[in-house]
Amino acid sequence: MYNQFRWRVPEYYNFGFDVVDQWAEDRTKLALISIDRSGEKARYHTFYDLKVLSNQFANVLRNIGVKKGDRVLVILQSIPEWYVALIGMFKLGVVAMPGTVLLRSKDIEYRINRA
Repeated sequence: MYNQFRWRVPEYYNFGFDVVDQWAEDRTKLALISIDRSGEKARYHTFYDLKVLSNQFANVLRNIGVKKGDRVLVILQSIPEWYVALIGMFKLGVVAMPGTVLLRSKDIEYRINRA
């Protein structure tokens, strides 16, 4: 079985459209749960929420001149908007460069220069 396994990925595959937007057809399908800083309150985010917000983010990038193939460094904490930003970049065809808030200036400079 192992020798015969093959990934079946379409020639033009886009995670944002082919996975997130497809799952968003059921507007109630849960994508992720986030917890506030106090640890007391949970927020539930559906794939539909991610679809709508990532489309908006992709349009913001497009409106400021970002286009397919451009590189964009995103540095955010582990919050739902991090996923929104990455999915929006995938949809636009941007090369997403995710970074952690723990990066130092020399690390950011290195990533930008090596992108």
